[in-house]
Amino acid sequence: MLYHENIKTIGIITPAGRLAPELLEAGISALKKEGLRVRGPAPLPECKVAYLAGTPEDRAAQLENMWMDPEVDMLLCTRGGFGCAQLLDLINWRKLVRRRIPLAGYSDITALHWAMAVKNAGIPVVAPMLGKMAALDEVTRSAMNNAFTGSRRSSEIRSVAGGDFSGKILAGNLTVAASLAGGDFFPDASGKVILLEDINEPAYKIDRSLTQLEQAGLFDRAAGVVFGSFSGSDPRELEELFCRFAARTGLPVVCGFPFGHAFPLVSFSFEDTLTVSGRIASVEKI
Repeated sequence: MLYHENIKTIGIITPAGRLAPELLEAGISALKKEGLRVRGPAPLPECKVAYLAGTPEDRAAQLENMWMDPEVDMLLCTRGGFGCAQLLDLINWRKLVRRRIPLAGYSDITALHWAMAVKNAGIPVVAPMLGKMAALDEVTRSAMNNAFTGSRRSSEIRSVAGGDFSGKILAGNLTVAASLAGGDFFPDASGKVILLEDINEPAYKIDRSLTQLEQAGLFDRAAGVVFGSFSGSDPRELEELFCRFAARTGLPVVCGFPFGHAFPLVSFSFEDTLTVSGRIASVEKI
């Protein structure tokens, strides 16, 4: 069974882009086959912006209502794209902190996850979204189960610089993370392991985002940096870039962790600890 025995009802939200109807239907069907109950997504009024599921106000209200629904055990985002950052100033965080509920997604959902970390609201969970639920490979599926049972998840990685390190997780999409720098929803990464990923970005744009995060102080007191998948980027250019980044920051740095837009994807929450020892990176609840 996907998730955990205590998670029986999934609340579907559309905080960013609109998911194609056939993927929405397939994802909901896949969850129901697992014996899970599904609520939502609540319909949103028509939005004139093609790449958004609704206005920021409507999407924020949908999220709040689903979050506070006592019958919902976890929130699952339909897809990323763009739009989550537009909700951050509209959400009533004081209300949401009263209910500690997992919210799962990745990519643009980074904006919500990092805001949740700042506001200490809910539990940010990195996991496949509804649009991918019907196409899970066995490794990704198993990792999702383990994320909610507390089982250890280990993956082979490649060291770029430095030695072993460990810490609570702060994970996200690199471009989205950089867009939050300097704002009210930019978290403190002291003592944490920072996981970053992206898709279809050339090396110079990745370098630009890393530089922005560095200048914003994200890496100043971090335990280490783990780079996930960067699908569509030149591996040789990235290797050189990550080496320069490690030399510049003086942080231990590894790459190749299965986190990003490509499957397999290791699921985890920000409450988990990631430990790098030798060529193995392990995620577990401690």
